[in-house]
Amino acid sequence: MSAYLVGIDIGNTNIKIGVFRTKSSQIQRFYFPTNINSIIELEKKLKEIKPKNGVIVSVVPSITEIIINLLEDITRKKPLIVNNSTTGDLKISVKNPEKFGPDRIVNAVAAYKIVKSAVIVIDSGTATTTTVVTESGEIVGGTIMPGLQMMFKALHEYTATLPYINNIKKLESTLSLYSFGNDTKNSIISGILYGTAGAIERIVKEISKEINKTKIILTGGGANILTNILKIKHIYEPILSFKGLKIIYEHIKR
Repeated sequence: MSAYLVGIDIGNTNIKIGVFRTKSSQIQRFYFPTNINSIIELEKKLKEIKPKNGVIVSVVPSITEIIINLLEDITRKKPLIVNNSTTGDLKISVKNPEKFGPDRIVNAVAAYKIVKSAVIVIDSGTATTTTVVTESGEIVGGTIMPGLQMMFKALHEYTATLPYINNIKKLESTLSLYSFGNDTKNSIISGILYGTAGAIERIVKEISKEINKTKIILTGGGANILTNILKIKHIYEPILSFKGLKIIYEHIKR
């Protein structure tokens, strides 16, 4: 059975595939490391899925054209590529809108659709970003800081003895109720996780002084950990980007 739509999110760390079997179906998700060696396995998966339509958001130009060609070969039509002109009902009101991350656009579109009001999207990925959308549907900017894994890697690479903690997916079970660690490894974990949570909370506080009554949506690879330690009210939405891709596709193709 062919799928109605496949959404592909090409990030710096992973290529994420979201499959909608029908217009109203629940999503299926598949993940591949972002490197050229993943392309063969990714192609096999796409041929299994047999999508009729495709939509892509990418922050890795070197991989984008390859995925476009794969999808075009399978669907016999060009996939929709998200950029600063495919923003659904939102307007981009930032300097140099052509440089605004398409991944942030996708998340903003989905978040605004979900809350129907001013919203701050927190995306914990390779970088930890916030994207601010006003009540009237304008993307007005945000913040960018290193992501969790980048911090772990930087501590290891720029010091002589600190270990590299390379799998943040396992950190949720090791996170204690205490705010500090009693050995080097747990000190690093506590410092980075609580430090990131504190930074996010401060950023949201400052943004809220200018944008009133904002709601918060948390997404991204590190969100499953941060959702448990953030002290601000928020909605945890792990498939925000796929929802955004589907919304944008259907807005353009309607």
